[in-house]
Amino acid sequence: MQGWIKLHRKLVDHWIFANPNYLRAWTIMLFTVNYESKKVLIDGQLVECGRGQAVLSLDGWLQRFGVSKKAGGWTIQKVRTFFNLLEKDQMINKENLVKTTRITICNYDVYQGEQHENNTTVTAKQQEDNNMVTKTKEYKEIKKKERVVFTPPTLPEIQSYFAFKIAEKQLPLKAAIEAEKFLSHYSSNGWQIGRNKMKDWKAAINGWVAREKGKLNGTPQLNERHTPTKLKAI
Repeated sequence: MQGWIKLHRKLVDHWIFANPNYLRAWTIMLFTVNYESKKVLIDGQLVECGRGQAVLSLDGWLQRFGVSKKAGGWTIQKVRTFFNLLEKDQMINKENLVKTTRITICNYDVYQGEQHENNTTVTAKQQEDNNMVTKTKEYKEIKKKERVVFTPPTLPEIQSYFAFKIAEKQLPLKAAIEAEKFLSHYSSNGWQIGRNKMKDWKAAINGWVAREKGKLNGTPQLNERHTPTKLKAI
């Protein structure tokens, strides 16, 4: 059994607190019920067991409460009586199922919701939303840390990638010459593309090769400015 539960100070004034056996049994119940909804397989059938619920037979609860005299000498009848008291005080709902019993702790979210400093209680849905916000913030922080600072490539790296792209596009270009022009151009402007710092030098080479291909084919490029020729009136 993992995790933890919370007990409110008001429990000291409750009738359960006056009976050590009942207090122990109630604490065991809080530990036993589900913190999250899940399904339980019983005799080949799936039984829904939500948050704050437990599906156990009376004998199963008897084993958890303890049958020894030191544990209060619990019997099936005493378990039944205890549950009847809890149900009468609207602390639990008891539902008889085939070969088992589904116990629901009333106001479970009030007992086990996250407590703020102003003593307001966060329900399971609110806690889930809070967790999602926290996870989103953590994800953004991780991504922020994963961002790699741009490192300018070396001339051999540039030549190698130019050779690959030129061969791929089957262009009559010299990789060594284009690599030197590329390095000279971007190293002189601080590795800027327009007003932005370069992030991917291979993508920059892809654009470079595409522009050179356009020039060879006589296709105007988007980054080139073309001023229409004005015709003089005769």
